[in-house]
Amino acid sequence: AVLIEHPRVTEWRLIAPPETDVELTRDRYRIRATLGKGEEKVVEVTTERPRTTSLQLAGMPVEILVRYSRTGALDEKVRQAFEMLATMRREIDQEERMIAELEASRKTIYAEQERIRANLASVPATADLRQRYLDAMKQQEDSLEALARRAEDARTRLKAARDRLADAIARLEL
Repeated sequence: AVLIEHPRVTEWRLIAPPETDVELTRDRYRIRATLGKGEEKVVEVTTERPRTTSLQLAGMPVEILVRYSRTGALDEKVRQAFEMLATMRREIDQEERMIAELEASRKTIYAEQERIRANLASVPATADLRQRYLDAMKQQEDSLEALARRAEDARTRLKAARDRLADAIARLEL
């Protein structure tokens, strides 16, 4: 009889030989093998470490979702789920870009208004140029109101898109 000691590593488990056929110590597997005189024998020891991968789907960039959706290593149902999530994530990204663009436009108008206010301070009250500046300010105020409405609409759509994505993730059964 030969006694083989194999390291016992935390988070790994013995697959072969069955654990019921092995003596366990604190840090070793003791595996018995019986050999005849002059006999050679291969004793296979197989261990595995269970591995779990978790993904945060809600915040995952579109590129990553698309990459997962195109891999052949995934089950078809999982691949389609990634494809659907990528489509939903594109909608969210589009609304976020729209809001950023609207905010940039508003900042540009605010900067232009500061310039006009400075010019108004240096122009006589009776000058035609003063009225032109006031008309420009009025147009810009109208533009700011329109931008604010569009931004609010985009924020509403963004919230709805995020809610749809969260709901889709919650309903996933893979």
